[in-house]
Amino acid sequence: MNYMYNREILQEQLKKYKTHFITLGCLFFLSAIISYIIFNSVPQYIDTLLVGFRTRLDQQGISVHTDSSTLFITLLLNNLKACLMLMAIGCIPFLFLPYLNILLNGTVIGLLLCSKTIKGISLLKLILLGLLPHAIFEVPALILSASIGSYICLSLVRKIFKRRTEILLTDLFISAAKIFGKVVIPLLLGAAFIEAFITKVLVRTL
Repeated sequence: MNYMYNREILQEQLKKYKTHFITLGCLFFLSAIISYIIFNSVPQYIDTLLVGFRTRLDQQGISVHTDSSTLFITLLLNNLKACLMLMAIGCIPFLFLPYLNILLNGTVIGLLLCSKTIKGISLLKLILLGLLPHAIFEVPALILSASIGSYICLSLVRKIFKRRTEILLTDLFISAAKIFGKVVIPLLLGAAFIEAFITKVLVRTL
């Protein structure tokens, strides 16, 4: 009975972020598709744009050559930081920075996919074997975190203009912390495990 009660409360809390979640999800996938199409038409710029990205991954120890246990911990910590940042930047009113972050994430995904397909790798195989297995956990976690950040941002704007004076900031942050602990962290654990132990093996077949 207590489990069902807690589940209902969690579902009720998640409903607050539904609009942002759907909008951000659409933004993520559209930006990835548009990015892929654009970079596919100008492939000469891809390697230049990826230099900084690859350097950062190497510095963080994220590579197919990293042992799976170390890779799991590294991926988990990086994704936890990314999700926490998406929530934290929502505390800056008016700017809705989580939307910009998700737009950039989608653009990078499109760029990465294009960097592989121009070398002859099948886009379908790349998505099914190199992206989808862990992305089905990681992407919802990122979008949910961005949704929480965006909801906080909107609530702050409404409070500043006194349109929703009943909003309690402490309630907002407590709710965000609960969602992060009960939903985001489990999703990130699943994503990191699959990427480190399964996707790592699958990409070698591409």
